[in-house]
Amino acid sequence: MINGIAFQNSVAHEKTDVFREKVSYDEKIKTALAYARTLTDDDGSKVKSKRIEAINKVVEKQKQLENFETGVLIDIMISYRNIEAFDEMLGFIRQLPRYVFETVMVQEQFAFVLNRIASKKKPVDEVMIKEAEKALRKLETEGKASSESYGIWGRVYKDKFERAYKANKTGEAKVHLKKALEYYKKGFESDPRDAYPRVNYVTCLELLGENEKALRLVPAVEYAVKSKMKRKEPDYWDYATLLELAVIENNCDDAEEFFYEAKPLATESWMFGTTRGNLKKIINFRKERKEDTSEVEKIVRLLG
Repeated sequence: MINGIAFQNSVAHEKTDVFREKVSYDEKIKTALAYARTLTDDDGSKVKSKRIEAINKVVEKQKQLENFETGVLIDIMISYRNIEAFDEMLGFIRQLPRYVFETVMVQEQFAFVLNRIASKKKPVDEVMIKEAEKALRKLETEGKASSESYGIWGRVYKDKFERAYKANKTGEAKVHLKKALEYYKKGFESDPRDAYPRVNYVTCLELLGENEKALRLVPAVEYAVKSKMKRKEPDYWDYATLLELAVIENNCDDAEEFFYEAKPLATESWMFGTTRGNLKKIINFRKERKEDTSEVEKIVRLLG
């Protein structure tokens, strides 16, 4: 499961979603982590710190990580990610026993969190980003890269594109966006069922102004998403993906409907933020091309 070799009826991008359902490990700890991830307080101001503290307490109960079941270690890692405790997630991954650290799932999440932390630093930590790419390149060289690996790699270059674009480095931004396209394409070619790299590929085409090519691919992405929704209970990201695709098709009535389907499934506020950020990029690039964005802006306002 962790090495990506037992995913019957699942795609690589679903690993972190289905892990807790499919893997048997200490139920007491699994319950404690589930409780930690959902802690709240009266005004919401210290929710994240309370959740981090509760997860940390689970970790501290046994001083040697080697004493934990592998399933518990993976759940702790995913729990930090679920609450966006990225510094804690990275610190935890670096402490993992070698036999766990080198698994495909952990190496993918290691690359993900390195890029996420490095991209938020000011100035951006290029050393950490290179470390993320090194981990992904190693998976590819060893023939272990999955659609998830390439999706994360695409995100590395999508983030580089955003930074260059904001700095008015148009030529550099375009190169990074084309590189993101390359990795997202590798992702959906490695597993056509995985909608994540494909929807990002379509969005990148939209940003480049290659509307006709993007629109030709939309039905294939919709099919991948709807196939996943038949395999397992739909989640926020399924409807958010369909929302994005509807926006790309300029079908904002459907996009609004998908928003209301997604809304009750948004278990964390940052989920709306991710979708809102994607739509704002589309709006900005359409404005540059003198296209009408009023309908898309209505959807963004729904997202808060």
